[in-house]
Amino acid sequence: MPMRQPLRPFARSSIRLRSELVEESSLGIGETKLGGSPDLPPSFEWPSYGDLPQSLIAQIDLAEVHPYDVEGLLPESGLLSFFYDSAQSVWGFDPAEDGAWTVHYTAAAEPLTRRDPPSDLPEEGRFRAMRLRADVERTFAPWEFSEVAALNLSRDQLFAYGELIEASDEPIHRLLGHPDPIQGDMQLECQLVSHGLYCGDSTGYRLQRPTGGPTCARSG
Repeated sequence: MPMRQPLRPFARSSIRLRSELVEESSLGIGETKLGGSPDLPPSFEWPSYGDLPQSLIAQIDLAEVHPYDVEGLLPESGLLSFFYDSAQSVWGFDPAEDGAWTVHYTAAAEPLTRRDPPSDLPEEGRFRAMRLRADVERTFAPWEFSEVAALNLSRDQLFAYGELIEASDEPIHRLLGHPDPIQGDMQLECQLVSHGLYCGDSTGYRLQRPTGGPTCARSG
């Protein structure tokens, strides 16, 4: 494709995480995994949103994935724990939904214990544990990415690029790199919402500055 060189700066390395269903008892404390019961410091208070505990989505042993962090963007050790609204009702386009997710960093020196989920965590918010294996995978900017749009590709070039980067049908788990958005420019939406602009309709997009940067207005 003629636009290969201009698009090259938009390629980024990611840590691809491939999942395997296992018995959680076979996973060590603090090991990288999807779902299951989190390994946390005894003093950590389980996060909640609304009236319900949040679901554990994944935990990442940073020392385990460090060899695959090509650009050295993550801490070399410690544990990242990801939680999300257990009712799965939050889409992320409303600033009022801030707090529906939690990312917790535990330093490597802190002791960890495997924690049972709270009794009021909904059944649909409890996920079976899956082992995650890391590898390096190159990712490319989504075709809706604002920098790609600025290249003013022709319609045929844009469709060719879209086919080139089309995601597979299998679930994709990764750290870093480019996202695989379902629709629209995910980075732009995150930036606008983090500045208090509602993006469930065209409101937030109309209020951004003419240059493409968001206003400084924040919701209460």
